[in-house]
Amino acid sequence: MIVPSEPELGEQQQCHDCRDWYPLDDEFWYRNPKRRCGFSHICIACFCERYRTPEFRQKEAARHQTDEYRRKSRERMRERRAEKRVAA
Repeated sequence: MIVPSEPELGEQQQCHDCRDWYPLDDEFWYRNPKRRCGFSHICIACFCERYRTPEFRQKEAARHQTDEYRRKSRERMRERRAEKRVAA
């Protein structure tokens, strides 16, 4: 939700996590062109707190490991199919 506020602050937006109000600028918000206002829905401080935790990093590492395994598996299957075609 964006509200116009005092002229020196400009428009403000409320963070969905901490519920604090901050001015709409790059100091408090990451850019997000998909949103109408052009900024993220959570402030930079909450974003860092949420996504820079060890738990999040572990999940990301596991996801990347799974993606890499799937990619290699697809390549192995393609090679096996190609070998079968050549042998037949």
